[in-house]
Formats: sequence, structure tokens, C-alpha cells
Amino acid sequence: MVKFDKCFDRESVNAIKRSVDLALLEIEKLAGRKIAFPQNISCMSESEVSRGRRIRGLGHEEGAGHGMLSCDGKCIVKVNRDMSAYNILANVVHENIHFAFPEKGEVETDSLTEFVLEKLKKRRNRSVES
Repeated sequence: MVKFDKCFDRESVNAIKRSVDLALLEIEKLAGRKIAFPQNISCMSESEVSRGRRIRGLGHEEGAGHGMLSCDGKCIVKVNRDMSAYNILANVVHENIHFAFPEKGEVETDSLTEFVLEKLKKRRNRSVES
């Protein structure tokens, strides 16, 4: 189970925590293997967000600065905390797909992120209907 740093809004974390765990299971299904995902979700610093916003191209036509995967020995997922709970979820999923599939580019990672989020939505709708 992943842990969110205290810098995140508790209400947002509570709203998405179960979905994050389910998303990681979906990513493992896609990969066809168990994955030791990074366990802590940290907040990006203001300078990391600012630097990310200046990135253009390579799948970031509108700029980045939403999330990042930092692998300097130990991998850490960092996300911009100033987003909606859904966007935090989407970016945690996105960065963990980068972790699981380092060979995939930004466009492929975006597609896989949408696929996983759609699976979560369908799962949620099925449980509501039950």
C-alpha cells in the first residue's frame, strides 16, 4: 500500500487511496509480472513544478509539471499537490506506468494511463450497480 506525504490534502488522499492500490494491480496485469512500485508519493517542490512547466514537446505539448519519477538509486514518485484528487490519481498512475515500462515514451504512457483509469472507472461503476 502506498503512502502519501503529509503535504497532500488529506481529503484528496482519502478519496483516491484505494484507487491507487487498484491501479497498481492493473499495471501489474498489463506488465504480466509483480512489480515493487515506489511506496511513497511525495509532493513536487515549487521549483520542480516550475521547471516542469517549461518542458515542451515529447508528449508534453502543454507543458509538464504535474508529476515526475525520480530514480536516483531509489525511485520516488513526486506529484504536484495543487491539483484535484482525480488529477493526483492520474499522475500517480502515469508515473508508476513510467516505472513499470521505462522503455515506453510519453505518448504510449499517456495511452496506458487512460486505459488504467478507464478500468478503474468501469470497476467503480460495477460496484455501484451491485
